[in-house]
Order: sequence, then structure tokens, then C-alpha cells
Amino acid sequence: MGNASVFKLKRQVVPKPAGKLAVISVPDLDFGNQTVTGLTQILRPRVQGSLKIEDSRTNGSRKSRLYLRMARPFKNGNVDATRCLTYTNQAGQEQTLSSQAILAEVNVGITERDVSSEWNTAIDSSARGFKLTLPIEKQKIGSFSGELDWSLQDVPGN
Repeated sequence: MGNASVFKLKRQVVPKPAGKLAVISVPDLDFGNQTVTGLTQILRPRVQGSLKIEDSRTNGSRKSRLYLRMARPFKNGNVDATRCLTYTNQAGQEQTLSSQAILAEVNVGITERDVSSEWNTAIDSSARGFKLTLPIEKQKIGSFSGELDWSLQDVPGN
């Protein structure tokens, strides 16, 4: 008699969470037409549209994290002003944007949130949202453009 091996495979079904976790809409940001000056400019954008997220999951922790990164640098020709852009979250933490994702917001127990409605144009410690601090050497006639990438990720429960 030869040696025989028996393998039993068990099919395991992983339940899909009910509902969804999604970024519903993203806005455009417009820093407007500015004059080249001999001073550093601090600018807040006009927000066109809204940044809305949805969490309609019915099971699990209903915690999520919203991440932000520059998908395309904020440039005008060869002048790169990406590192001049910052994002201040609801906790008051200001972070510099780059191609590396930053934790923009933490969400707990929400069903829908309009994150952009929480942004403002203040220039003091109550400021929330985007800010462009443009030093003299980054000011150039023409248009700056770039692209942001938002991603929403599940935070597993304990």
C-alpha cells in the first residue's frame, strides 16, 4: 500500500458589509486672479462644489479615515508650488500637501458628511481647509493648476 494524503478544503464565505463607504463628490478649488507682489501672499480658495462622503454601512465600527494627496503637482510652468499648499483639519492640525497621502479627517458614526462645509477663510488658529502661502519666488504670471486625490478608508473595529 502506498501513502495517501487527504486534503479537505473548506469553503469560507466572508460576509460583505451592508451599505457602502464612499466619497460622493469632490469640489474644485479656485485661488482667483492674484497680482504678483513683493510680499508673501496667504490665500484661501473659493470652493466650487462640495466634498461629501457617505457611510451607510450597517455593521462594523462605522469608522473611516479620509486621506488627501496631490495626484498632480500644483504648478505654473516650471514653478512648483505644491509644498506651499496646506490643509487644516477639524482638529486644527495643519499639514503640507505632497504626493504622499496625509490623514485629512477622521469620521466616526456618520452617515453623510459635507467636509467642505466645515472649511472657512479665517487666517487665525480657527482656520480650517486649504491655504496657499505663496512666497515671492513662487509668484509668476500665468495659471497654476494641480490635482487632488481623496480616498476614504475603513478603520477596522477592535
